[in-house]
Amino acid sequence: MVVWYAGLITLVGVIIAVAIMIWIAFRQNPAKQTQKAKHQIYRARYWYILILICVFVFLLTFTLTYLPYYQNRQANPNLAVSVTGRMWNWELASIDNRPENVLTRSSNGELILPVHKIIEFRVTAKDVNHGFGIYDLNGHLLAQTQAMPGYINRLVYTFDEPGEYTVLCLEYCGMAHHMMQTQFRVE
Repeated sequence: MVVWYAGLITLVGVIIAVAIMIWIAFRQNPAKQTQKAKHQIYRARYWYILILICVFVFLLTFTLTYLPYYQNRQANPNLAVSVTGRMWNWELASIDNRPENVLTRSSNGELILPVHKIIEFRVTAKDVNHGFGIYDLNGHLLAQTQAMPGYINRLVYTFDEPGEYTVLCLEYCGMAHHMMQTQFRVE
């Protein structure tokens, strides 16, 4: 939707610029009106730039509230999960030890997270940079952040549907990069 508006604004801007150039080209008499045309061109350019700046400021102000960073900052997570990436696996563990927030595991050791709860993943790495990406069963990337040694990135996400989810590494981290994955279930 934003791309469509940006394309429309660009098209309108180009049409206005071409119309101004055509208007000036047909009205101008090279011998007599050089100074007058120059003044008109500078005035038209001034107003065009001023309008363009106002439109961009308005659009930026209007669309910034739709970025996920502000919304996630306001959320109070129900559960915090520690995520550590190392060559070539992911470790997911509970940070909060209160009984209602302790993560459970299935019989095969798969982590189970609650559905419709705000979950904060605190992502770091032990060795090199990794890309922490959460995929659904259809292979759609739902959320991602960077896993870096010595730094913790917060990724806040709410799972709306129960099911199996896969964590893949999104940044090449060595020979076994393609095998760096884990699964968890949301119930």
